Amino acid sequence: MCSGEAHIGALNTFNYIVAHERGCADVELASVRFGANYYAGQIITQAGSGIESVADLAGTTFCRPDPTSTSGWIIPSIAMQAEGINPETDLAEIVDAGGHDGVVIAVYEGNCDAGSTFVDARSNIEETYPDVLDQVVVVAESAPIPNDTVSFHPDLDAEMVDAIVAALLTLNDSEDGTALLNALYSWSGLDAVDDSFYDGFRQQLEAAGMSVEDLLD
Repeated sequence: MCSGEAHIGALNTFNYIVAHERGCADVELASVRFGANYYAGQIITQAGSGIESVADLAGTTFCRPDPTSTSGWIIPSIAMQAEGINPETDLAEIVDAGGHDGVVIAVYEGNCDAGSTFVDARSNIEETYPDVLDQVVVVAESAPIPNDTVSFHPDLDAEMVDAIVAALLTLNDSEDGTALLNALYSWSGLDAVDDSFYDGFRQQLEAAGMSVEDLLD
């Protein structure tokens, strides 16, 4: 979106904040999952690992979905820093697992001491790993995080944006529409929001003494 290659993007919370700060995106819609337009993150470990809190993560091999995942890295890294842990220097290793399911599997199989995902990513692999809820336990959960967005480039014609938003919102009104949203991105609906909906996340960054550019560095 910032290079002008796309006019509309389904951006996660962190990437939306980045794109908006750079003048590349304005949010119009937030996704709904499980009846809510927000979610939370969790830090997980193997049962019996001895890791019982965020403070115990120093010296561990830690799995994350990817470096820009809001629930899988941005929020957990802030939580670590609040406990005096510098993720870049105090963790033994940071492993990019390629997704939330990958983090759970890596922790389950013992390839990582701990990891971070959205709540509750463990259920995604329960069919393959029936005992995952017993073998992989939750150490901590985050504060609520706004859901991912449907965002538009500021240069897009305002009437066109309004028309697209109105059309997307009609998907909420039928079973076929919600089925399409679920097939697209596991969404159960869409809510109209504006940029202020993401101020709470910005405040979490500010409370940790961090800015978006700090996290990008």
